[in-house]
Amino acid sequence: MIAPLTHWTCDGCGQDVSSPDGQLTFRNEAAEPFLAYEFRIVHAATCRPFGDNTVTEALHTYLGADGLTRLLAYLTAGPGRAPEPGLAVRDIDEFVDLIRRLHTPYYEQARERFADPQIAQALRTDDRWHPYRPANLRRLAEPAGSTAW
Repeated sequence: MIAPLTHWTCDGCGQDVSSPDGQLTFRNEAAEPFLAYEFRIVHAATCRPFGDNTVTEALHTYLGADGLTRLLAYLTAGPGRAPEPGLAVRDIDEFVDLIRRLHTPYYEQARERFADPQIAQALRTDDRWHPYRPANLRRLAEPAGSTAW
């Protein structure tokens, strides 16, 4: 199994992409409040989408503690600061999925199994935290992955 948080599935071609050759792309709404949406991890050279209001940045800038801090700034300016225009997301679930992909060990490897009927049922009925524990995700990601948490 590939070490967690080192390779992701390219949202353009479906192949593995790593930090050195990966980019994070997203779009911003054209008018205020300029919400960010359509977050995608892609190969920089071959799968990068082009279009109006598309932002493309090196994947490594969103990894590690600094990367997580950068991502969280899209959700809140932080204590003691007034809300600021320009950093906000349109769909919180889409954005949390991105954070999990980049920062939760084994999430990326396990997410391909989320459509499995037993896994989908567990995701719908379990609490909000338990399915995303790295130990549980690792079991799903293993070649003979379990369907039980």
